[in-house]
Amino acid sequence: MPADKAALRRKAQLCRAQLSPAARQQAAAALPRFLPALTAFAAACNSASYRPDKSREADIIALYYPQGDETDTGPLLQALAAQGQKSALPAMIKADKMVFRLWRAGDRLERSFCGFYQPPATAPACMPPIILLPLVAFDSSGNRLGRGGGHYDKTIAAFARQGFAPLLVGLGFSRQELPAWPAEKHDIKLHAVLTEQGLRPF
Repeated sequence: MPADKAALRRKAQLCRAQLSPAARQQAAAALPRFLPALTAFAAACNSASYRPDKSREADIIALYYPQGDETDTGPLLQALAAQGQKSALPAMIKADKMVFRLWRAGDRLERSFCGFYQPPATAPACMPPIILLPLVAFDSSGNRLGRGGGHYDKTIAAFARQGFAPLLVGLGFSRQELPAWPAEKHDIKLHAVLTEQGLRPF
């Protein structure tokens, strides 16, 4: 990883860590009201993956179980469950392989060998057409900085090889935006970002 990218990640992580618990809670609580804008944006994109009338998995929205000071997805997951919307979470099945499994608020989670919580192996795997990704930083071009493991990059690249192109929406705090930086070949581009300020398409 280039040194300047590592420096960007450290800067963004420090900025995120400075948010107060009250500010984090307020930001997470604001997110559910933007769900209608998210689904409308997905429909307007008219992607091959988002076809609710033709695909049994077309209404699944994938999120993540937060680690550390990542944006809390609890209010979003609860709102999706209340609406009868199917959701999914990532699960590591190998050190270099991640999948998505169906999960609803209240379902059992287990700790992965990587240390984060994920649905158990008994939960059905799926290919969600809308994926809300955690991020350390984003820029105005839709570039995303993650933790650095490349798990989302690899998983989405594997989807692409199968002809599947999900809508990618970064989930974070508005203060995680940094000045634009040069993307690397393997980096995935976001279609939009969702923060406490709303949905911002790129």
